[in-house]
Amino acid sequence: MRFRLTTLTPLHIGTGQNISPFEFIIKDGRCYIYDITDIVGINSIVDLKLKNMLKNSATSLSLKKIITDSSIKKVLDRIKPLYSIAIEIDFQQGSMRSGNIKNIEEFIKTNNLVYIPGSEIKGSLRRALFYYILSKEKKIGGSIYIKFIKKLQGIVHQYQKEKKNSEDFRALKRKFKKKLSRLVQQIEFEVFRGEKFTEDAKRDVLRFVKISDTESKSPEEVLSLREIYIYYYHGKRKQFSIFSETVDPKVSFSFNLDIDKRGIKNCGCHEILKDIFINDKLLRSWCSAEIWTLNKDEYLKSLCPLLLKKCLKCQ
Repeated sequence: MRFRLTTLTPLHIGTGQNISPFEFIIKDGRCYIYDITDIVGINSIVDLKLKNMLKNSATSLSLKKIITDSSIKKVLDRIKPLYSIAIEIDFQQGSMRSGNIKNIEEFIKTNNLVYIPGSEIKGSLRRALFYYILSKEKKIGGSIYIKFIKKLQGIVHQYQKEKKNSEDFRALKRKFKKKLSRLVQQIEFEVFRGEKFTEDAKRDVLRFVKISDTESKSPEEVLSLREIYIYYYHGKRKQFSIFSETVDPKVSFSFNLDIDKRGIKNCGCHEILKDIFINDKLLRSWCSAEIWTLNKDEYLKSLCPLLLKKCLKCQ
């Protein structure tokens, strides 16, 4: 079956690689990405100047600094960038300036074209399905939801008890954060594999669902450079920012979703999951209605807000 997904917010899927200041330049409201090998080795004069710049520079060089040399700028003007993307950063309002961008987190690409891996789509599908099943269980007072709440209550009670005598509060928080993660994973496995097969990955219902990578798109069409703020707590609220290539909102990608219905009928997953994957119309209807952007905190908060409020203190 062919499906189409549309991004609701800016999206970043990283590669673990950064685009260094030596590989990009910002001008005229766009970020131009170059392959530095196109510059190095173009002629001996340019190479010698680059070598001297690197030798004499007290700080890391950037393409912006290098092109202050007129001969290098002429070379760069003749070289076509790999691609350019729009900039969605207000340098005037923010504390950052274009010269402060040390690195740019690269979006995953193939042959310099943007795509979304099928594994990422499947991960989002899994989170959305998990949320959907637990929401249904909550409404009907199902056994999985009741088991989840009872175990969560036990963790909260144990945490409050140990907190009174704890000398290492940070270690206690780490301990109970792991307990919460294990509980969520245990319930997740029960939903996707069945109560008897939580440790058997071969029984997981999503093993019978294959999702392709999306089609590839030009970076110029779908990417923008954005500043992403990361917030954390260390005694008090702190923040730092990173600069990333991000897919813009309202961009659509297509992908194929193939289902081994015989395998799903014989697996031990939750019955609602079987119904969704076996009935094509139900699957399409569900995919149209659900938002695949939920993380663990979001679906936990919606399922047990009062208990989670207590539990999050131990994170």
